[in-house]
Amino acid sequence: MSSLRPVVLSGPSGAGKSTLLKMIMDNFPQSFAFSISHTTRKPRPGEVQGKDYHFVTEEQMLKDIEAGKFLEYAQFAGNYYGTPREAVTASCTSSTLNNSFRKFLPQQWLRLLFFGARSKYCSMISFWNTRYNVLESGRICILDVDANGVRSIYAARPPLNARFIFIGPPSIEVLEQRLRDRGTETEEKIQSRIKQAKIDMDFANSIQGKSIYDAYIVNDNLDTAYEKLFLLLKDDIALTLPEDERQVAAS
Repeated sequence: MSSLRPVVLSGPSGAGKSTLLKMIMDNFPQSFAFSISHTTRKPRPGEVQGKDYHFVTEEQMLKDIEAGKFLEYAQFAGNYYGTPREAVTASCTSSTLNNSFRKFLPQQWLRLLFFGARSKYCSMISFWNTRYNVLESGRICILDVDANGVRSIYAARPPLNARFIFIGPPSIEVLEQRLRDRGTETEEKIQSRIKQAKIDMDFANSIQGKSIYDAYIVNDNLDTAYEKLFLLLKDDIALTLPEDERQVAAS
């Protein structure tokens, strides 16, 4: 069983979370598997269906919520966001290996997310039943959720042993300017996102938040924030690489 830990990233819209994720996944494409969330909001320029988000109708989202298909979900700025329970589900084609994993791992883990050992027999199934050979590649699973999602995942039993990281802006004023610079948000949505950002940042700085988050990265400078994120994950990244490349990645 691999010692790789899933990574749960959280932070307000405009903090630079998506940019940092793209940077580290571009630099280490073989190391990460991203759990793609569902949302009812409209795609932004450059966003790709099934890659950045699964863009769905509100009718479909509410139907899936009612059916209990989401590990966590939230509504803000007039849109729903959620992580499907089966976004990352393990399956094994070998009955012997399947029984072995089922004895070792509780069923709840198999339903929420699966990560770990390299195995030519195992694969991962997305919410749309698309197979990804993540177990074979030994990738680190990443989830991008809000504060409510963080609480839900942290409270999961048995615990998932995830690494929780908060990405925050240097100030609310800077965050507001970033949202306005996008040019894609209405004034109402900007104010809604700012309100939610204050809630998320207050939680991250609270006693409960500090007991959950392993790190709080302030994205005042993109390169500096990336370096901090990389330092937190470099040991796990090294484990996903061939042995002759591990020392370079860890240095």
